[in-house]
Amino acid sequence: IMTVRLRKNPNPFKGLLFILLVVLTPFNLAGCSLFTSKSTPPAIEWDPSPEAVIIEAASPIKQYHASLSPDLVRNYIPEGRVFGDGRIIWAVYAEDGSRTVFEGYLTRDQMTDLLQDFVDAGFFGWKEAYFSKLPYDNPPSDYLTVNLTSLSKTVRVTMAQPPEGYTELFNRISTGAGAEGKPFITQNGTLILEETEEEALITWDQETYPLALYQAAAGIPLEGEALAAAWEIVNREPLSPPVVEIDGKAYRFFLLIPGLMYEPQ
Repeated sequence: IMTVRLRKNPNPFKGLLFILLVVLTPFNLAGCSLFTSKSTPPAIEWDPSPEAVIIEAASPIKQYHASLSPDLVRNYIPEGRVFGDGRIIWAVYAEDGSRTVFEGYLTRDQMTDLLQDFVDAGFFGWKEAYFSKLPYDNPPSDYLTVNLTSLSKTVRVTMAQPPEGYTELFNRISTGAGAEGKPFITQNGTLILEETEEEALITWDQETYPLALYQAAAGIPLEGEALAAAWEIVNREPLSPPVVEIDGKAYRFFLLIPGLMYEPQ
């Protein structure tokens, strides 16, 4: 009689590990992995046209109040916008509520380096939104937007801790990204007037700069010295509409500038 003794496997997982090795080896040889994945960075290519917005940084939350209607923030301009031809416009909001708007130009190499900094910071791997857990009444978000040829991405931050690197990128765009700035001079704009019972603190020189008040609601096209005067008034109180007296009546004063108007994200 032959006695057969079964040899006990000292490592019961050895067979399982062998099977896993056989299954996973082809993936590893192909340069793939079931457990790790690394996205390919986007190509640094963009639309070079002057009207194309390539990067935008906005912080509209600074003027938010639950009782404000969207119409009351029409004078807001995003903190920074970079266009396809390298033009950059940024707005500096002072503690007294006034605003100064600057314009400059980035070279193509500067644009490439700036966009590469977004890639290196991990911008395209960040979540699309960072929200506070507190029950705020849906305030507008701070955001950074980048529009490349291959993809566009917006990262919103609403009363929450932003991802590492977000603040640094936001601050660069909102301070000109190294461009030499000069005061922005608008070439055309549209003035909208809304009659109000509020007290007017500014008087418009209707004799020097006559306004067609019958167009007040639809919008009065402005240019030249009249536009410059309206631009100066709006920049005194950009985060709440200035109230201006015109021909004995008080009006809320909104000035819309092409290419700079805020569009809620």
